[in-house]
Amino acid sequence: MSSWLTILRKDLRLTRNNDLVSLIGIVVIESLLLYLAYRTHDGGATALSLSLLLLHAFFLPIYVYRSLAREWRKTSPLWLHLPQPGWALLAAKFTSGLIQMLISFCVTGLGTVWIVAVDDPRLRALVRITDVQIFHADLKLASLLAAAVFALAIYMAVWAALVSLVMQATRHQLGRWRWLVGLGIVGLATWGVGALENSKLYHWLSDWGRWPITLTMPNSWARPGHGGHTWTLVHLYAGDLLWSVVLLAVVYAVCAWLLDKRVEV
Repeated sequence: MSSWLTILRKDLRLTRNNDLVSLIGIVVIESLLLYLAYRTHDGGATALSLSLLLLHAFFLPIYVYRSLAREWRKTSPLWLHLPQPGWALLAAKFTSGLIQMLISFCVTGLGTVWIVAVDDPRLRALVRITDVQIFHADLKLASLLAAAVFALAIYMAVWAALVSLVMQATRHQLGRWRWLVGLGIVGLATWGVGALENSKLYHWLSDWGRWPITLTMPNSWARPGHGGHTWTLVHLYAGDLLWSVVLLAVVYAVCAWLLDKRVEV
């Protein structure tokens, strides 16, 4: 465990300068959006800041792909000969990326909260904080947004790792044309998974354990004499979640196997 933590600290140390630049960039952008919010009060700054939060879904896959590319380019002899199995080496990179993504997401989220507080008077930021029902609804929406962003980021990052590893494993056979293999993996995976998930057989096997994600409108927003209305935002199925977990586990296992058996120094 101590050797794995050493690898994790190494990854964090190697990327700290880039992370610091990224955080400074986020602070600058959020500051500009905050200035825009104070000047316009039309909700535009809030929309842009929320978009920046959603773009964090691409943070982890880009981080993992670039981190692996750095290993292939500079330090692969040292990295591949570390006394750790492939899954542990990859786990260190995923953990490092998630830590940095979480920091960036939190900084952006705090900026978004500040922007919402001053942007559009119709959002009634102070009322939203003091009203328990409104605050609970906002907190639930924020939690769902964060969960969706991080889940999508992890999903894409596992596939990004597979693309990088396959390209590295075929570099001697394909040379500079190995990017075609990476493009083929992305295309086939997107088409294959999409076709399977849209099939009747898949729905027959996975449509169980229905879990509705609901949101209740605060009583203060309802018409007089009517209670808060409950909306169903989306229906999740335990079968879908299980399939996603199994799929990611299989792809991750393939990545670890490629790293141990097929990627040469």
